[in-house]
This record gives sequence, structure tokens and C-alpha cells, in this order.
Amino acid sequence: MALLRGSVNPSEAAAVAPYLEGSWRRCEQRYHLDRSTKPYLVSLTRQELSAQSEPYEEYFGAINSALEFVHSALEASSFCATFSDMAGIILRYQAAQKHDGDLKLERPGLVWAEGAVEGAVGTNGVGTCVVEQRPVMVVGRQHYFSIL
Repeated sequence: MALLRGSVNPSEAAAVAPYLEGSWRRCEQRYHLDRSTKPYLVSLTRQELSAQSEPYEEYFGAINSALEFVHSALEASSFCATFSDMAGIILRYQAAQKHDGDLKLERPGLVWAEGAVEGAVGTNGVGTCVVEQRPVMVVGRQHYFSIL
């Protein structure tokens, strides 16, 4: 799999996944993000997270079961499983304790929109999935910001 960072031009990403090229272009042209800066993650308060989660309350039993199933299949690979809303806000999170420190940037209440009004994290799995409205995978150097 080709990666976007380093000497690889973002337009070359189309050969890997066309949505990556589109996301990088949005980050540069629509959101005016500067890759040389750090991404700005917005975190909701407990009250805000509770209010944002309310429409999903009756589904959280099934959502938690699905996250546990997906996570158990990916656990050895240090992946986590999350459920987010269409604003890119992580509402539920599942990760192994031993990997949790490595994945501390993914937790309930964090806004992972590509280019949010407050905060922007560029190309990432949650935000790019929201924009594309389909499953996507963003791994390692495919993230817009190198810190992610």
C-alpha cells in the first residue's frame, strides 16, 4: 500500500484509494489547513457529549456489541473500534488496555471532522468517512497531519 507522506505526492493516492486524494485536496483548498502546524482537536464536555449521544441511547447496546466484535477481530493489530455521529464526534470507543495509551487521541467526545469550524484534523478515518458517506481506511502517513 502506498503512503502519502514523504516523497509521495498526494495525487498519487488515487491509485491506492481515490477518497484520499479528494480528502487531501479538501484539506488544502477548502479548509486551508497547513500540514506544518499541529492539528487542533476539539473535545466536548461531559454534558455536551451526553447531549450529542442522546439520539443513540436506545442503540448503544447493539453498538457496544458491534464494537466489541470488531475490536476482538482487530485487537492483535493495535486497532481500536469507534462509533461516531455524522459530525465526526466519537461517541463510543473500544480498545485493548495495553494499546489504549497509543490510541489516546481517540476517545468519546473528540471531534474528528476533516475541517470543523472549531478544530480541524484533516484526512482521518472518522472525518473522511463522514464526508465520503462510506467506509474508508486511513492508516499512518495517509493522515493529513503527521502527528496523527
